[in-house]
Amino acid sequence: MKLELRKQNSSIVIIPLFNIVQSSVKSNVILMEQVMETLKELGLDVKLFCEEKGVYRLTAKGIDNIFSNL
Repeated sequence: MKLELRKQNSSIVIIPLFNIVQSSVKSNVILMEQVMETLKELGLDVKLFCEEKGVYRLTAKGIDNIFSNL
């Protein structure tokens, strides 16, 4: 879960957040890409980031995105 501030009405909302974090070893990168494709086939809007520390992060976020599709 993640807390976000909505500026338009000054409210704080709880956002479901699904994260998978792996080091950037070649086998992990391939695995993360396969997981991303599988989740996309299930209808999730997922993003794969390569962070500067040599870490890959797969993220899906949002009430509809998580609860409707996962």
